[in-house]
Amino acid sequence: MSQNDTSDDETGLHTPRMLLNTTSHCSRHNSGTIMRSPISPSSSVSSSVVFGQIPEEVLRAWGQLPEAIRLDPSLAVFQKEYDRIAETRSADYVQRECLIVNMSLGTQPVAPTSAQNHQNNVDEDVQTQEKQRPFCSYIKLIVLSCCWLLFTMILMFKNERIETMHQLSVSRGESKNYRINEHVVNKLISVTMEGPLLPSAKNKHYLPANISTHYLMIWLQLLVDGKTNSWSSSTELENSKLQNVSDVWILPVLPENLMNIFPDQRHQWTFQVNVDSETLSHGVMFIKLYTNSESSLSFSIAYNLSPINTDIGLPYAAFILIGLYIMIIFEVVHRALAAILASTMSIAILAALNERPSMGELISWIDMDTLLLLFSMMVLVAIIAETGVFDWLAVYAYKITAGKLWPLIMALCFFTALLSSLLDNVTTVLLMTPVTIRLCEVMELNPVPILTAMVVYSNIGGAMTPVGDPPNVIIASNRDVKNAEIDFGTFSLHMSIGVVLVLIVVSAQVRYIFRDVAVLRFDEPQDVQELRHTIAIWQRAAASLSNYSKDENLVRETLLKKVQRLLSQLKRKLMTGSAALERYKTTLEELQEKYPIRDKWLLAKSGCVLTLVITLFFLHSLPHLNLSLGWIALMGVLLLLILADSEDFDGLMARVEWSTLLFFASLFILMEALSRLGLITWIGKKTEDFILSVNEESRLAVAILLLLWVSAFASCFVDNVPLATMMVRIATNLAQNRELGLPMQPLVWALTFGACMGGNGTLIGATANVVCMGVAEQHGYRFSFMQFSRVGFPIMLTSTITIMVYLMIAHVVFGWNGK
Repeated sequence: MSQNDTSDDETGLHTPRMLLNTTSHCSRHNSGTIMRSPISPSSSVSSSVVFGQIPEEVLRAWGQLPEAIRLDPSLAVFQKEYDRIAETRSADYVQRECLIVNMSLGTQPVAPTSAQNHQNNVDEDVQTQEKQRPFCSYIKLIVLSCCWLLFTMILMFKNERIETMHQLSVSRGESKNYRINEHVVNKLISVTMEGPLLPSAKNKHYLPANISTHYLMIWLQLLVDGKTNSWSSSTELENSKLQNVSDVWILPVLPENLMNIFPDQRHQWTFQVNVDSETLSHGVMFIKLYTNSESSLSFSIAYNLSPINTDIGLPYAAFILIGLYIMIIFEVVHRALAAILASTMSIAILAALNERPSMGELISWIDMDTLLLLFSMMVLVAIIAETGVFDWLAVYAYKITAGKLWPLIMALCFFTALLSSLLDNVTTVLLMTPVTIRLCEVMELNPVPILTAMVVYSNIGGAMTPVGDPPNVIIASNRDVKNAEIDFGTFSLHMSIGVVLVLIVVSAQVRYIFRDVAVLRFDEPQDVQELRHTIAIWQRAAASLSNYSKDENLVRETLLKKVQRLLSQLKRKLMTGSAALERYKTTLEELQEKYPIRDKWLLAKSGCVLTLVITLFFLHSLPHLNLSLGWIALMGVLLLLILADSEDFDGLMARVEWSTLLFFASLFILMEALSRLGLITWIGKKTEDFILSVNEESRLAVAILLLLWVSAFASCFVDNVPLATMMVRIATNLAQNRELGLPMQPLVWALTFGACMGGNGTLIGATANVVCMGVAEQHGYRFSFMQFSRVGFPIMLTSTITIMVYLMIAHVVFGWNGK
């Protein structure tokens, strides 16, 4: 308890068990135990006190009370009378009626009360849970050990798939036939081509417009009961019984003037063989190539006769994804270990399906730029934290809001949203999480709900600009998106309107979700716990006295008055918090004295470097600035390390959230593995089929709704960084499908809004969520999956509905679709 509290509010004293005993005789040696001063609760001696005839009944009732209550100043009158009588009668108390008050702690049996019975029930429940924990632990160990054994055995006996490329040239107007020497039994054949091709092949039926008029056509042919060489021209096979057994794969070829500028591109396609198994078993398969290029072209070709069947791969992908979320939601293991296990299992499944990737491929699946950005900003924040600026900012926010709860929360959230639009929201969360935690500690608030609101606003504000959120960076840097004339200004203009609308709606929703201020505080702060404990002691003491006796009723009414005063004090604490309003100035002065800027010179250096990094973030899209966001952050960290000249480099590295970096690296591998198992293709195909099923006038609205809600719900359960990498390909393919005739810009806005808003749905939905969780755990505050989802998921639904209305009005009603 605070020292400012009066003595009648003091708690924490151990309540001794008491026994009243009336005897006829008291031995003389007990006289040495008569004491005028209160006996310490920890004392184990027995005191015998002789009560006089006049106050005996009242003092008897008072003597039955616990010592912590008997010695309270509000009952001082009883103590004073007791001392007077004891002093008067201490000399001749022998042979008188004696009332023995046993002050020994815990030595006398006491009849069980209802509170004790309740405690016994709680103890029994705890014992039951403790008995169940080993069982659950054994089940977890058995299941995870079986999974480990499974993927270990698969990876041990399955080799990496080695792709051998063969060189061939194709002349204009000539068909080239490349024989597959192996016996073909599978109706799926994967073909990989590498050569002077356009960087991205969009659709096998429709050529990209205004890019190239030259193309390479590839399809499969089957020679039934024929014999030929590996290399044969169309002339040599003109009399053979060749039949087309697949669709045609069309690849745009680079114009001749660009072939020496762009590097060779690699593309892969899986053909479905349209022939019965018996005919296939008796035939020879050829890969046929044809080009309309004006000159001969050189290509590298490879094939795989046992590619992954997506009908088989999809159930595996779903099983792994569900398993990952079970481990994270129910906290079976740490989230990083869960992601590592899931990604390893996905690689094992690829290996079992004869598609085990090499170590080089696995590394290429990881978005190193995102990890580099995270690592660099973690180090940057660790250095800045040494200056004490985070503590100082927390005290300053406490000062400008006068310690008022909701103005403080709203100011914090809107500042985070604004900062997230200027920086990327991962950087913002790294900067703001320590400030928020320190501020909550100052206000004696639970940081977890405040951090949840803060990171929600960070994800919303980050949607405003191309550099505000990692999915925005991925989407805005896509080549096809850039070709649709979506630059920094266009992106920010279209997105900012929706973000402002969402912030207005979400602010009202957050106020409603946290309408009970007690939710924002700890379940039981220490001082509130102590006060409740004190009230319980006084209530039990009052209940132990009967109201039938006038003497006992006098003591009982005194105790009940004390209970009412304590209840009033508890109510004030619950309404105003532990930091009372009248103590605001005193608290502020103490905080300002306790949390000054510790190193102003280092703060100046850090401020300059941070300003440089933010400036380069804005300029990174310039054509001649060949630095990504990750490299910019790393250059800034290296400069600050040089300027800071810190000797505690190991200490800085210890403050890096390595588990968070491992979590993201594992997620990148997992998403690519799930993509190879057919998940991305399945989602894209279902989306395209659904859009084509509606009439042409409604296709834009349906496409916007599908991309918005699919990406929003998918972002809840798949981190929105790899999801954006997946969905941007689907969106650009839809826009470039001439049969659909959809404009690019509305699809990009729907995808971006869906990825950003959907990231608020669950704890692992967005990069910023995971980073905030990692920083909070470093400070001793742990998030749970369900705790975050109870707040984030309703906000995700509300914000997505708001965006849906905005997109429908702007792009379907008014046709604000760009060029």
